[in-house]
Amino acid sequence: MRGIGVDFSYESAVDLNYGKVYIANLLSLTIGYMMYDVIILAQIGELKALIAVHHLVSIGLWPLLNSHSVGQMWILYFLSTEITGPFNVIRMMLCEIKKSHSEAYEKHYSMFYLINGLLFTALFVVWRLIPIPSLLVAGYRANPFRTASIPKHYEETRVLYAKFAIVFAILPILFNMFWGFQVVSGALKAFCKNNKKKKL
Repeated sequence: MRGIGVDFSYESAVDLNYGKVYIANLLSLTIGYMMYDVIILAQIGELKALIAVHHLVSIGLWPLLNSHSVGQMWILYFLSTEITGPFNVIRMMLCEIKKSHSEAYEKHYSMFYLINGLLFTALFVVWRLIPIPSLLVAGYRANPFRTASIPKHYEETRVLYAKFAIVFAILPILFNMFWGFQVVSGALKAFCKNNKKKKL
């Protein structure tokens, strides 16, 4: 898969060098957001275990892997999946706005909520779920636990980090599958609910 900014080929899954500096710049922004997110969610008592694990593992592992030029294709892809984040934030903001407004606001709220929900669901499916088979194939082919898959120029330390990378790469994939189920099922429920209202 080439031409979309991320290469899921064997070579890229093993040893993709987009450049430490460029990924480091993206990492600083994303990790800053994740740290802020964890702190705010903890303060208001809304920090869930999955979010905490997702954020803290990313904060601790991604800079380490990038500094050793390991798993950069994975890092870049997982960074790009945060593009769905703003739509989820907008959804939560709309929910809070709904609580503080009268029923006269309901019509406008429902339209914005529906549009945002459709965009969020479509983007989540296209960007987080559809690539999963390609990621799994790339991970299998680049498996650092098989000696034949390890590039000859990898020193022992780099091989160790590659093993960490492939193990922890499974976590966000599992999270996306779980969250994807929730997103899609929630969208289907909302769609069915709107159809019932129209019939009534």
